[in-house]
Formats: sequence, C-alpha cells, structure tokens
Amino acid sequence: MRISFLLVLLALSISCTNNTSKNFSEVEIQTVFEDSLSIRAISPLDENRVWFAANAGRVGLIDNNVPKLATIKYEETLLSFRAIAKTQEAVFVLSIENPGVYIKLDLMVKKLLILKKCM
Repeated sequence: MRISFLLVLLALSISCTNNTSKNFSEVEIQTVFEDSLSIRAISPLDENRVWFAANAGRVGLIDNNVPKLATIKYEETLLSFRAIAKTQEAVFVLSIENPGVYIKLDLMVKKLLILKKCM
C-alpha cells in the first residue's frame, strides 16, 4: 500500500513540472458598463458578450458594450444574486436570500421560471 502511494505521489510530482504559464508584459482595462450595481457573477459567451448577475434583482447581458438589463422579483422582494450559469437554451441564477431561489431564464421562449426555493 505504501509503495503504491509513493508511486502515485511520484507520478503526480513529475507530471506537474511543465511550466505552462504565459508572461504578460501589458494589460489593458476598458470600462464596459458603469452603474451602482454590485455585480457578483459573470458568465462570458464570447469576446463581445457576457451575462452577469448582481444585487437589487438585476440580471443582464452586455452585448457589444450595450447593456440589456432585467429586474427579477420574487414575492415582491428584489433578490441578490451570487451565481450564474448558462447553457445553449437558458441562463440560471441563484440568489442568497432566505429562501434561496434558483431561477431559469429560458432564452428560447423568453420566459422566467422559478425552479426551486430552498429554506
């Protein structure tokens, strides 16, 4: 058992020796969207489009520097979002409120679905 553990440890240490880091000499920062929102989650689609989720119930898509915003309420409460994920058909956001709410923004039928609330 000890020998197999040492062999695995040796294999891992040898495989981790490749240096794949890239050296950057310059970084350019460009302001894309300015608002009072606290954006806590982003999910890029490509180099020109990114989904984001924020506080105050705000979810949006920045498409070629043009923000497209939506406000989501749950039982008349503005949610604070902390996670976002996307598929080809939908965008999913997760709130941190009590109860936590998992929301699906269906892109195909342009509909909002509340999938689950967690106490």
